[in-house]
Amino acid sequence: MDMGTNQQRNCARKQQIIEAAKVCFSEHGFHGCSMAELFSRSGYGAGQLYRDFHSKEALINEVVKNVATEWRAFLFRQLRSDTTLSDLINIDSVFWSGWSQREYSLLLESYSEASRNEQVRKILADEEEQTISFLAGNSEILNSETQQPFSRVQIRLLLTLIDGFICRVVYDQPLNENELQRLNTLIFGSQPIS
Repeated sequence: MDMGTNQQRNCARKQQIIEAAKVCFSEHGFHGCSMAELFSRSGYGAGQLYRDFHSKEALINEVVKNVATEWRAFLFRQLRSDTTLSDLINIDSVFWSGWSQREYSLLLESYSEASRNEQVRKILADEEEQTISFLAGNSEILNSETQQPFSRVQIRLLLTLIDGFICRVVYDQPLNENELQRLNTLIFGSQPIS
């Protein structure tokens, strides 16, 4: 058998295991999902799974990397100069289109895991740093007051707000639009993020 074909098959198996783990983890959490369920969902036995991931923790780390990379790509696609705080808060807005309930669950699970797992915390911090670096140099997202890209501090604040909005699953009533505009102006200098 050709070495390239073998490598492709190994990559496909590893990706299938990751996708199965994402389904299981989104339904039951990282620690609520059993290895037996992962074996069953992936269609691979223990030996095949442990060949690619020496432990459940290694699989969790790989899923977190995958989720964090998808989150970064989502932000790159969705954050534009006309994005408003109202868009970020309203889960039915265009901003959130393309981000599924499964991805939402996995992102929250990743944040939760980061609170107790140094490796996961580092994975998420590295991804956030890449996000900040990209957005700081992105000419499509300009501060309307200065027509310059946002500073790293402004982007970090924006990401903190977005993280807060996604963690805020339940809220009693819609936020007042005037208050949102005031906050937008206070933080970003104008109504849109730009």
